[in-house]
Amino acid sequence: MKKLLKDQFAKYIPLPENNYELDLSAEYHDYFKEKSYFQKICQNLSLEQLFTMFKTDKAQIYYRVVYSHRQKRFVRSIVEGHNYGGTYEKIFQKNRKNIKKIIEIGSLEGGSTAAFHFYFLNAKIHCLDISFDRNKIVSRRITKHYVDQSDEEQLKSFINKKFIKNDLDIVIDDGSHKANDILITFKNLFPKIKKNGWYVIEDLSKSWNKDVLKFLNNKKNTILPKNVNNKIGRIFSKRSEKSWSKNNKQNYVYFIQKK
Repeated sequence: MKKLLKDQFAKYIPLPENNYELDLSAEYHDYFKEKSYFQKICQNLSLEQLFTMFKTDKAQIYYRVVYSHRQKRFVRSIVEGHNYGGTYEKIFQKNRKNIKKIIEIGSLEGGSTAAFHFYFLNAKIHCLDISFDRNKIVSRRITKHYVDQSDEEQLKSFINKKFIKNDLDIVIDDGSHKANDILITFKNLFPKIKKNGWYVIEDLSKSWNKDVLKFLNNKKNTILPKNVNNKIGRIFSKRSEKSWSKNNKQNYVYFIQKK
């Protein structure tokens, strides 16, 4: 009954955006009585522009409705983001049409998934999360999997069921941001990346993720199976440009290339 009422209200009263499905594979979307042919335009946007359009904190700046503790009510705000777009583009722009398979851990409302969908035009994107209640993004190239990254058995089951070999181009960990979860996920998915592929860990903290940073700075990489295919190559790190909170500890994104 609750769903029925919600569906009926949604026909006539606009609900928050994440209540509506957004089909990225559609030829066009409706705009009142008109048709919006968005595909070509979106495919020619920069990744930073896409991050901004889909309101993900990977952008330098974006707007959304948020709760203001100062005003004690919801407000429409322009918010500073991490500004990761430029670094992503610096690494992937020249080769983006050759990216075929991406795993994204932690998709929330699907904003960054949508951005990657239009930027990596030939990629299939596998989203791993514990809930997709707020993610209404759909596409023929996006698949959602209920996987808890803190559960190593669930990760192994996903890898086995989806026949993931050493064929991943990019893995992006934007999940729980907990050190143990990050290390468990890295141990299981980094070996599945192809040569010269990339593993991205977002929103790392020097205080919260000491074990992760210690591991990344250890050339012996003891948590990985001893295999010639598991060697870490170049590592790029970028400090987040968020300045609005002195207490924000998620300061770094790491891009780790496989040799």
